Amino acid sequence: MADKTVKGKTAGVSQEIIDFLDLVAKYGGKDIVILDGKRDASDQADAMYKNWTGTVNRGKVYVAGNSLTEAERLDLDKNWDTAHDSKASDDDKKKAEADFRALAAKTPSLHVSGKAVDLAEGGLTSDMKAVLIKYMKKVEEKGCFHVQYKGKLPLEDAIKKEFG
Repeated sequence: MADKTVKGKTAGVSQEIIDFLDLVAKYGGKDIVILDGKRDASDQADAMYKNWTGTVNRGKVYVAGNSLTEAERLDLDKNWDTAHDSKASDDDKKKAEADFRALAAKTPSLHVSGKAVDLAEGGLTSDMKAVLIKYMKKVEEKGCFHVQYKGKLPLEDAIKKEFG
């Protein structure tokens, strides 16, 4: 049987993270699928806009991670609501969406530097999750297992030991 590995949207993700995920997959016994990895600022704004009422919980994950102030989150929320308000004029909707995307593009995210990944949670065992959380920072998001860089990741011997 072939070694398990990391798959999916790996382009631009830090090689240190890819190597670590490969080891977790190898010793955890299951492939790890990256649903989303590196993004540029525009892609980050797109992801925030698309997932505003879903995985990012109206920006609360960004406030919890100190990437947004509560005032900025409320501003984004107001613009998102206006952009989706059936009673708003087309001009107001366009302006609200543009304002949302402009602030969202400036919101710090480790996705932009290739140091954050959204993983398919269903493919991870509890042991794999425990190792990921031990060495990376987990950010609570709906619909994925988001982990990001928090410091130097361990080498193969340490990961092998984690899985006994």
